[in-house]
Amino acid sequence: MLLIDFIAGAAIAACSGMGVGGGGLLVLYLVYARGMGQIEAQGMNLIFFLIAGIAALCLHSRRRSFGAPLFPAAASGMAGTAAGVYVLGMADPAVVRRVFGALMLASAGIELYRSLRPAKGNMPAPERE
Repeated sequence: MLLIDFIAGAAIAACSGMGVGGGGLLVLYLVYARGMGQIEAQGMNLIFFLIAGIAALCLHSRRRSFGAPLFPAAASGMAGTAAGVYVLGMADPAVVRRVFGALMLASAGIELYRSLRPAKGNMPAPERE
């Protein structure tokens, strides 16, 4: 089972690196494939986000492609993670599951809408009479 978890984690991390939304995929994997509770899976997602954020911060600061001051960005990310863990600890798992599902559906709907509408730079030229 450890090998399957490793492969799933690597695949989710790769998807996250490509902008697919690895955190949502991680929660789905942990809840449905591993049988973990929703609150625990969301907590693991926050830890995953924190680690991925630190790695991205290191990479972008090394390339000097980070637009905001490093300390306020890192501090706000850690504060948001801590607040998320605190709120999750008090929340009803059924409510968390419903909210998570609604956010996943909304995110999918937005992405579908964006992919179906033509890009601003690729609009066909109007026909001349």
